[in-house]
Amino acid sequence: MKITTVHPDNLLVETAVTDRRLLAESLLDHYFAVIHRLALSILRDDDEADDVAQDTFITALRRIDRYDPGTNMRAWLSTIAINLCRDRLRRQKARLKWRDLWSKTQSGGAARSRDPESRHIRFEANATLWRSVYTLDEKHRLPIILRYVNGLSVGEVAEILQVPEGTIHSRLHYASKKLAAALVGADVESLVMELFNE
Repeated sequence: MKITTVHPDNLLVETAVTDRRLLAESLLDHYFAVIHRLALSILRDDDEADDVAQDTFITALRRIDRYDPGTNMRAWLSTIAINLCRDRLRRQKARLKWRDLWSKTQSGGAARSRDPESRHIRFEANATLWRSVYTLDEKHRLPIILRYVNGLSVGEVAEILQVPEGTIHSRLHYASKKLAAALVGADVESLVMELFNE
């Protein structure tokens, strides 16, 4: 009988897992969508995100003995995924080419507006905002992406990036101020403060 409802954390805490297939199925069931979304938000390419997501779980299964049962599995998998994304970007010698990320992730909110002009202004503001996010250095860009695009808590972002929570708060604050300053006169300064207000 195939069991896919057992949470991987429970499998690892309660038993010495010898059934790698069951563990793989459980990890994929519970975390694939989250890891794929994370990879997609960094790579901006669905095929690349698929590859990284799959590689994340292959790597996780190979290194499962390094995982400390009872700790944050999502953060552990996210750390692997981010490292794989970084490796992929370095190998390709490609700069991050994210475009209109916020407008795509927030398209539902824009669609609810009845005023076409307001929709257009919001769309343009989002696009301008995220073009500016892409210009941030990695140590400020990644916390923004993890916190506001992927919805991770500050604690999870800190765990994934392996820095103190205070540092994440500081980097988010610095990035939001820098974005607001860069976008003065672009009719999106207030949007930056609205989106990144903690």
